[in-house]
Amino acid sequence: MTPRIRLGGFKILKGIRGFSTTGASSTECIPVEFCGLLAGAGVNLPFLVCAGNRKGLYAVFDGADEPRVAEQTSGRIALEPTPPEECAVLSLFPHRENPTILSTFFQVLGRGKLHPRAVALSHSAITAVLPESEVDRAAETLFEPFRFSSYRTPADWKMVRNENQVLYREVVASYQEKRPGVYGVTWADGQILFRVRIVADRLVELAGLIRDLTGEGPAPTFFAGFRDHARGEFVVDFCRPSAAGLLSKRREAGRSALIEEQRSVCVLSMTGPHFGDRYGIAGELFAAFQTAGISPAAVGCSVASIYAVIPEKQIRRALEAVAGRFEVPAVTRKEPLH
Repeated sequence: MTPRIRLGGFKILKGIRGFSTTGASSTECIPVEFCGLLAGAGVNLPFLVCAGNRKGLYAVFDGADEPRVAEQTSGRIALEPTPPEECAVLSLFPHRENPTILSTFFQVLGRGKLHPRAVALSHSAITAVLPESEVDRAAETLFEPFRFSSYRTPADWKMVRNENQVLYREVVASYQEKRPGVYGVTWADGQILFRVRIVADRLVELAGLIRDLTGEGPAPTFFAGFRDHARGEFVVDFCRPSAAGLLSKRREAGRSALIEEQRSVCVLSMTGPHFGDRYGIAGELFAAFQTAGISPAAVGCSVASIYAVIPEKQIRRALEAVAGRFEVPAVTRKEPLH
């Protein structure tokens, strides 16, 4: 019997709505318009991914904000979003930069016949957005491959879940600095971006693909994905350091999915004290990039973290753009791990 992987725990956020914009041939301005409109209305986005070469955007917001979101987005952005859906956010922590935890999580989703709308990796957690009707079943399924220090069984978890679930409802609207403060900015160069498209109900195969492409190395430096309803696919963007011997793994993994590859990219990340309870963070970042003429290949925002994939030749401009919009006490280059 395979030993279960020990983790700290997981959290569930209910009472939210999720929606997406996908399928456009060119959606360069969608994130800037979308995030800017919602920030102007005081709507917080606790989770957002923009992946698939910016052709797919998925975001969640508090259900109480649904009227304001409809008012701000209807007919005001280039691509009309899908109708909001009742969703829940499931965050599993900590991932300890262990790729096995990420691939095992996708095995859980696939074997449980669950239908994630989007997934992202933060500095500490793996986060998935699921239909609210599926999230309790997903939580119970986690106990098969994982064991948690906070609760031993699904029954233990059910006893304490009402005490631990915190909704992003109390937005500190007055906390709107001209230049939002962050703890710091980290960037890693020498990365390869993989863009994977796979049939949406083949998540177990996606788990194996992630395992094959990450090997025994560290967890991906970037990971964000969303369900493309129009094509019936799950689309994932993830980065890992360049490494010898990767080509054979890619050929083997590519038998079950369409894989595109972009070399010479950097991953920029930052965390901050108010990323979970203030609006406008993602909008500030997208606006900074647009003003500086920077085209991020993908962006993921979840659990107090923002990650962006930047062409290597644009990283200096990207760092300057971030410093121009945020109070950044330190910028750190992360040494590549092979």
